[in-house]
Order: sequence, then C-alpha cells, then structure tokens
Amino acid sequence: MFTVRLAGLTVEIDNRHNFVYEQCADYLCADATPLFRVAVSTREAEEYLRSCGRPLTLPEAESHLLYRRICERVPAYGVFLLHASVVEMEGRGYAFSARRGVGKSTHTALWQSLFNGYGGARYTATVINGDKPLIRRAPDGRFWAYGTPWCGKEGLQVNRK
Repeated sequence: MFTVRLAGLTVEIDNRHNFVYEQCADYLCADATPLFRVAVSTREAEEYLRSCGRPLTLPEAESHLLYRRICERVPAYGVFLLHASVVEMEGRGYAFSARRGVGKSTHTALWQSLFNGYGGARYTATVINGDKPLIRRAPDGRFWAYGTPWCGKEGLQVNRK
C-alpha cells in the first residue's frame, strides 16, 4: 500500500503487485492524508484479464483496474479522465483526443519533431500525458491537464500540470 498525488489529490493505492508501485514512482507522496483509497482483488484482476480482449499480465490488469477505480472517484473533486494525448507548449495545453489506434501518439510525436527547437530553443513541446491525463477545473474556470502514470504504451508522461 502506498500514497500518490494525482491532479493535486492524494490517493492511497492498495496494490497486490509491485508493478503498480514502480509505475507510480514519480507520483509517490507520504506527506498528506489520502482523500480516498482504491483496491482491486486478485479475482477482479483475473476476470478483467479474461474479458479485456488484449494480452496483459495480472499486474497490468491490476494497474488498469486501480486507475479505473481512481477515475470513478475523482469527479467528486472536480477532476475527470480524458482519453487524449496532451502536449504543453509555452504554458498552454493541447489535447488530441481519439479512439485507440487512431494516431494520438503519432500526432504528438509530430508536434515534438516540428516544434522542439523551432525558433532556436524558444519552443518545446512537452508531453504531459500520452494517453490518460486527468483534467481539473481551477477556481478561476481554467482547465488544467495533469500527467499520470497511466500514459499508454509509449510511456510518455511527466508529473506536472
């Protein structure tokens, strides 16, 4: 069991496999009381493995289900999951949302290759999250995209907003 900070929210994760802990290493925090706790039983993870239609390991299935549990709880705190790749450039976020396999990651890579170094070192396109960022509405009405450890097969993410 460990605690992470996601989109400014502190969450306790009751994991069975070390895979999830290692995946969340950049988001660990021990200095705050969690708002809620999520857990997945081995039986639930095994059922998910049989029904998901993709080759996964049991630890990966646990990770998917734990994030699903987190995403079910965060709307109560003004946060939601957006299936998208989010790139930050010059303080602004750009979200590319589409179904799996359409090319979000390809589009993101094109932004990085086009803009990184453009105009000297002026522009940098940073991938906040390549697949499953959390979005939070600030009190001033602006929306912020947050990196998460759940970021797609390319593993593109940073722990920032």
